[in-house]
Amino acid sequence: MSGNDRKTVMIEFSKPDKFKVLSGNAIRVSHYRKARNFKELIGLIRVAEQKMTDHGVTDILDRISMLRGIYYGTPWSMDFLKEKSTTRNNGFQIFTASMMPADPRPALGQELFAALQNSAEVKDGSRSLDVGHTIIGLQARASFTSRSVPLPTGGTGLETSTWLGDIGGGAGMLAYKRISNPKMRAKTLFTNEHDYGASVNLEGDVAGYLIASETPPFTGPCDLAFKNKPSLADALTAYLDAGSDLWKNRAGYFLSMNSATFDASGAITNKDAVMKSIAGKIEIFAVPYITVRLKDNHALTSNIIFSILRHVPGIATEISKIFVEALLDNHKHKGSTIVGTSDPNPSDPAHTKADNSVIDKIFDTIDGLFKN
Repeated sequence: MSGNDRKTVMIEFSKPDKFKVLSGNAIRVSHYRKARNFKELIGLIRVAEQKMTDHGVTDILDRISMLRGIYYGTPWSMDFLKEKSTTRNNGFQIFTASMMPADPRPALGQELFAALQNSAEVKDGSRSLDVGHTIIGLQARASFTSRSVPLPTGGTGLETSTWLGDIGGGAGMLAYKRISNPKMRAKTLFTNEHDYGASVNLEGDVAGYLIASETPPFTGPCDLAFKNKPSLADALTAYLDAGSDLWKNRAGYFLSMNSATFDASGAITNKDAVMKSIAGKIEIFAVPYITVRLKDNHALTSNIIFSILRHVPGIATEISKIFVEALLDNHKHKGSTIVGTSDPNPSDPAHTKADNSVIDKIFDTIDGLFKN
C-alpha cells in the first residue's frame, strides 16, 4: 500500500474538552488523553500504529506486541506498576509464547503512551472493553503454541492470558477469602467494576478471541486474520460495530471456540460438559495463582495452602456456572452486556487431608514456569 493510499487520521486536542477524529493525509496532534469512548480509543490506536510504522515497526504482530507491553509483562506496563511482580512479567511472556516486547515510548512519545495506558478500560454507553485483555489475547492467538498447547497451570497460554486468568484468578482469591468467610459468594467476583469476572474484563477476554478472526463457524481459537483488515484499528472498528455479526454473536462464537454445540434454535446442547471443562481448568489454575500472589506479599504458609485446596473445587464449579450462564444469556439476548448474574450457593469445603507432597508439587510447577 503506497503512502498516498494509506488511510490515516488526524487527532486534535486543541481544547481540554475537545476530541476530534478526522480523515486526512497526515497526523497532527496537540495533546492526547484517556479515551472516553470506542471512537476515541480507535483514534489513539490508529495514531499509535502510524507512529510505530514510521519508526520502522512495519509488521502488525510487532505492533500488537508493543501495544501489549503497555499493559502487561514489561517494566513499563500498567500491571507491573501496580503489582511490582517479575514473576507475573515472566508469566505473560510464557502465556503469549513470546519475548518481552520492545519499548514503544521512543516511537509513541510519553504523552500518547500515557493516553493508551490510561485507556486500559473504555466505556461507550452501556458497552465496555478491557483493552489490555483484548490486546494480550490477540498476541496469544498469533502463536499456535499459545492457543493450542495446555500449560501445567490448567489452560493454554491464550486461555490463561484472558478468561482463565480472570475468573481462575478470582477463584484462587475467593478460596483464600473463604478461609475466614466461608459464606462469601462467588457472584461477588462478577459484580465489581474492574477485577476478575467484571463485565469489562469478560468483554475484553471475548474480544481477544474474535477480533481479526476468520469466518465462522468456529470450532476453536483461530489465528489472526488481518488480510482484509490491514490494521488493528480497522479490525477493532469492525468488531465494535454494534450491528456487526461478530459483536451480536460474540458470546455464542466464544462458546463454540470452547467446545459448545448448539441446535438449530440456538440452544446449547452440551452445557454441563462445557461447565465441567471450564471448572476443571479453573480448579487447576486457581492454586498457583493465589500461591504466587501470597508469596509476593510474604503471606504464604502451608496451612493457608491446605485450606485453599479444600475450597477450590467447589468454587471452580460455582464460577464456571456463573461464567457460562453469563455467556448464554448474552447469546440469547443479542446486543446485551456480558455480565455474571447467577448466584449459586457457596459450596462446602472438601475434606482434603494435608499432604506436603501436594505443596511441593505446586511449588515445583510455579518454579518451573516462572523462575527468573
